[in-house]
Amino acid sequence: MLPKFDPGDIIYISRDNDGVDMQDVGAVCACRLVTGETYLKQLAKGTKPNLFTLRSYNAADMEDCELAWATPIRAITPKHARRYN
Repeated sequence: MLPKFDPGDIIYISRDNDGVDMQDVGAVCACRLVTGETYLKQLAKGTKPNLFTLRSYNAADMEDCELAWATPIRAITPKHARRYN
């Protein structure tokens, strides 16, 4: 999802249940497909019930995905914001 996230950024999520809460549509979420892949994408409604479109800043939309779960990103710690010894 460059330029939104960079390698080394820490992405924080918390997941309380399986499935997709429709209140999260429009948010940038961690999205787990039923096939096992997980993406950081903006969640949008698909063309059919229970399917979703995953939007990216730098790639084509992934349309009509079946999701095991989706949860909004809670916080981000950019790589450049962390101090190293």
